[in-house]
Amino acid sequence: MKKQITGCLAALFLAIFHAGAQPVAKTDLVVLLNELAAPPATVAQAFDRAYPGNHETQDVSAFYRPWIDKLEKGSLELQAASKEYYMKNPMGYQQPKPAPASKASPQQQAAMNAATAELMQKMINDPAFAQKFSAMSEAEQQKYIVKLLADKGLKSVDGKPDSPEVLPEGSDVDWFGLANDLSQKAMETAQWNEYLEMQTKYSEEHQSVDTWLTEEINKLPTFVYGEYGRDHDPEQVKAVRLKAGEKHREIAGRMLKEATDLFEQRRQYLREQIGPFNEALKKVSYGANYAFGIHYQLVLSAQMMAFGELDALRHHAGDITVEAAKWESDYRRIQ
Repeated sequence: MKKQITGCLAALFLAIFHAGAQPVAKTDLVVLLNELAAPPATVAQAFDRAYPGNHETQDVSAFYRPWIDKLEKGSLELQAASKEYYMKNPMGYQQPKPAPASKASPQQQAAMNAATAELMQKMINDPAFAQKFSAMSEAEQQKYIVKLLADKGLKSVDGKPDSPEVLPEGSDVDWFGLANDLSQKAMETAQWNEYLEMQTKYSEEHQSVDTWLTEEINKLPTFVYGEYGRDHDPEQVKAVRLKAGEKHREIAGRMLKEATDLFEQRRQYLREQIGPFNEALKKVSYGANYAFGIHYQLVLSAQMMAFGELDALRHHAGDITVEAAKWESDYRRIQ
């Protein structure tokens, strides 16, 4: 019985330490990532995506609008949760005051109060310990607290630290590690180098075609038009421009294939990067009945970073689509 009481007190202590629901955006990040359309397979498809409706005005965002709406809904939920948190905690996370344990004896309550005071004092005076404790999962914090209670006179029957039989969902999650790792990876700018290198490579190829076009037009014979006018034959110029247009379309087609490969590689990378964090959030129903405690700000920031990573991938797919569509549009105008 004494062993059970010790575990219950430790659970109560931990519940106090993580009191109150702390919601995040209710968005399955991996599902949203999987729903994002890859770049089109052909320049004709790129044109249809980038020039919807009358095929006159470029608006690639219209193609992505249903996906963007889902991302924006999640972002607004996250902003609302963050705003509410900072309105209630303008100075950052504040440790809730311990509440009396209804099933605890005066001696047990005194032990809890002493343990609470000692832990809070240590968190304040020892930054290294505070960081270490914050990085623990709730299960690890539970074990630490049971030992602390034991040091105050509350020991289990066998004198060993105990833990309750049932811990809340998410208690075993290393929120600090998951959120911090995701945030750090999201800030790595080198992750987009392959995209930039690809765009530079194909831009140089298009410039070479433009140089070839100028040279070919200059080779054409000129004709006198009126008293002073002299120019190349329009039909011959058009024929050369069509050849250049075909070259541009071929380059754009190769770019789309390479961009799709990079897109899928990036999508898989993000699945692995975001997946564990996303599953952990689902496990606690996105914080509906769960408190992340001192990790809440970091969790909010990490989820915002994840939204940013997904939107960055969407922007790259959209930019590639617009780039390919431009050459198809130019070719059709020449015709």
